[in-house]
Amino acid sequence: MDHRTETESAGVGRLPLGTLTYWFLVALQVGLIWSVPSIPSQDGASHVASAQALRHLLTDESSWLHGFFQFSGVATPSWSLHLLLAALLSLFAPAIVEQILASLYVLLFAASARFLVGSVVPHRRAWALVFLPFSLNYLFSLGFYAFSLGFGLLLAMLGWWWPRRRASVGLAVWGVVLWWLHPVVAGVAAVATITLSLYDLYCAPRSTRRLSEPMRVVVSFLPVAAGVLWIRHLQGPAQLEWFSWKARWNYLLTLDVVSSFRAGERLVGLGLSVGLAGLLVVALAARLQSRKAMATDGFLVVWCLLVILYLVVPNQAVALDGATAGAFVSHRLLLLSLPFLLLWLASQDWRPGPSILALTLAAGATVALLGLQIATYRAVAELHREVEEADRVLPQGEAFAGIHLAPFGRPGQAVAHKVRPLAHAAARLTWSGRRVDLAAYQPKTHWHFPLVFRSRPAVWEKQDLGFDADIVDRLASVPTPRLVVVGLPREVDPPLSREWSETWHSSAGLVRVFERRVRPQSSVGSSSRTASPTGSDPR
Repeated sequence: MDHRTETESAGVGRLPLGTLTYWFLVALQVGLIWSVPSIPSQDGASHVASAQALRHLLTDESSWLHGFFQFSGVATPSWSLHLLLAALLSLFAPAIVEQILASLYVLLFAASARFLVGSVVPHRRAWALVFLPFSLNYLFSLGFYAFSLGFGLLLAMLGWWWPRRRASVGLAVWGVVLWWLHPVVAGVAAVATITLSLYDLYCAPRSTRRLSEPMRVVVSFLPVAAGVLWIRHLQGPAQLEWFSWKARWNYLLTLDVVSSFRAGERLVGLGLSVGLAGLLVVALAARLQSRKAMATDGFLVVWCLLVILYLVVPNQAVALDGATAGAFVSHRLLLLSLPFLLLWLASQDWRPGPSILALTLAAGATVALLGLQIATYRAVAELHREVEEADRVLPQGEAFAGIHLAPFGRPGQAVAHKVRPLAHAAARLTWSGRRVDLAAYQPKTHWHFPLVFRSRPAVWEKQDLGFDADIVDRLASVPTPRLVVVGLPREVDPPLSREWSETWHSSAGLVRVFERRVRPQSSVGSSSRTASPTGSDPR
């Protein structure tokens, strides 16, 4: 009995068991996204708000938003996500666009993973199940949707390229598409295909070895290399942020990138890490005994190379007008390295028993992560209700500006620091197209996002000084007919006054909505400016 027949007789590769189980778990992941009114991502709502403004500017020349925004004029990879969101916003309401995009990502990831495994080991499609715990990952929870879509397309590109393993115009097109979604994904695609081509050369008989094919693969990715260098040039001087060796090994050993909200997922990540390490040791022992090089061993070489890069490459921190935005380079490399390890494990000569055990553990880890994520999603869902209530009590006006002064939630809050409740709330308040969040980081930089502010309000110089009573007076100079301040107090020195401390309510983080009436833009600067601050509690 050959290995394929033996595996199928155990039920591992049979269609009813493998396929139905796989897509049932995928359906549960999609169901998680729709189980709450809004996804508690960090940046997702801000992306929707920016895309909404972009859509207004592209379709309505008379929109008042032209007075706030202008196009950056630099078509960087971030345009891909915003144009996709703008297209979805022309068909769906902003409140569900983020969920639609996230659902598309989950389905893309699941289909690409199964296609990839089927391309490398056709009789082991059921092993695509081991990819599922890494779908709703840490970077997805941050709202890095362009990167997430690139992650899914990377799997599809590898599945398309592997049976050919040749350079072509199609490979160059794949590289450009991946770069347009995220440069790190395109860079990993280049490293992987070049390394696999070189390993194919190593496995070939000496008389047939030709360096020309790997060189053609390198040429296919020259546009990607040019694009990465161009992005680096646009960034200009950037601060380099290093994680300690201890932290990096800890993230690697606990598979920290699996965790979406640190609500216990690290334990599941540790269990996955131990399981993968056990499979790796057993498979390595068997491979060392055979002493025969196989093309699929190139996946293990790629994984080792990416892990080394993860350990030595700094997390680039890009300065955005005085603020610092982490690029999470090492986290991306760690996550993108995992498919290559999983592919190598799937291609080994497993007996039915260990194979069934591995797939069962993967299914169990997926279900465990979903359970923990459901609990966390429901805890953050309270934010959605508070925002809806706040939106109803806000007075109607021509323009609004929201500012969030504290980037994270309440100290000691059960919901993790990765979800910034107030940033999420302020972004949701801008979806109507009648409000502008002047504290949003996306329009601040001149190169990264499609839209930038036409001017630099003085409020940006003040927003990090702490939340105190006279912040409203500082904000009055912003040229809007009406100004709404959405604020979350934080610990400052001196301590907050009693008035502001008493406004702190709710576990979600939306604290209080203040209204400040100012004169229209043409009258800004006049000493006759009206000032009548009022307070309304969204409760």
